[in-house]
Amino acid sequence: MYKIISITSKEFSDTDWQRYYILLKSLKAKYDCQLNSESWETLKSRITLYTNINKHYQEYAVFENDKAIAWFAVNLMMQGTDDEFLAMYLEFNYDNIPEQLNKCIVEYLVDCIKELKHHKIYYMAADKRNTSAALRWGAELYGHVNESKLYKDKANSLLMQEWVDTIPKLNQELTLKPYRQLPEKYIDQYVALYSQSIQDIPEDKSSDVNYELTADVFRNDEELSRKNGIVKYNFIIVNELDELIGLSSAYISSKNTDVVDQNMTGVNREYRGRSLAKWLKAAVFFSVEKKYPDFKMFYTQMRSVNEPIQHINKKMGYVNTREGCEFWITVESFEKFLNT
Repeated sequence: MYKIISITSKEFSDTDWQRYYILLKSLKAKYDCQLNSESWETLKSRITLYTNINKHYQEYAVFENDKAIAWFAVNLMMQGTDDEFLAMYLEFNYDNIPEQLNKCIVEYLVDCIKELKHHKIYYMAADKRNTSAALRWGAELYGHVNESKLYKDKANSLLMQEWVDTIPKLNQELTLKPYRQLPEKYIDQYVALYSQSIQDIPEDKSSDVNYELTADVFRNDEELSRKNGIVKYNFIIVNELDELIGLSSAYISSKNTDVVDQNMTGVNREYRGRSLAKWLKAAVFFSVEKKYPDFKMFYTQMRSVNEPIQHINKKMGYVNTREGCEFWITVESFEKFLNT
């Protein structure tokens, strides 16, 4: 009834890519899923490039009667250099995923997890549809995640300009440096602060997984962005010793300059409480606005219990548009679901 095909397999034809592209456009229209304004050929080139660089990433399309109806992926995420965990992604073109489709995908996921010699997998459900599917698997709820958007015409530009004008005067020993490509001398410091900031994000429920960005993964991501026409903004703050103590980054596609993806903002523990995150986020906003005056919005995701960044985003003008959940699912839970 259903057919699952790896997008990297020789079996995945150009016709399949076109059907896959139609699915992604439908998901964007119905559920506001992320999709750049691009052709199916560009989509194919972008994802193929990503899978060639990231050998740990596997993406699959699900077909019914030659129509693409869902996709899912499994990614082996590295925790530093010696440890790892699995993450999965899932989207389906239904308000409620059909039971047989759900079981078909889960069977495949179980095989992937076992093949990679793991016993559980992380899943961030983007909205209530996906959350409902995860709860049917017996997944363990780990946290809540908000998707927020800052529309340009609703942005509190006057307040952000005040931050940019006043905060540097209160921190004269610090310097903000904007880069499109981060200099090599800062990369080790950058990944260390990024990892520490991820680990310091408040959690609904504690986890034994602490994601650690490595310099090699950072360089690969930078290379991938450049090859895919992604313009990246790397803003850092350094002290008088040229030590990196704050960071913020954002991405915008040269093929779709309407949407800006605001990524991590982090500040060294010793420098928190000095409004540096406000300075960084406002500086990124104005830099993007200067280069792309017709952009429409910033997009970001954050845990709902991360009150400090929620507070800053609200002042900037961000509004929550969707709420999702983070889960851990064990092989045993998946198999119990399959046997019901």
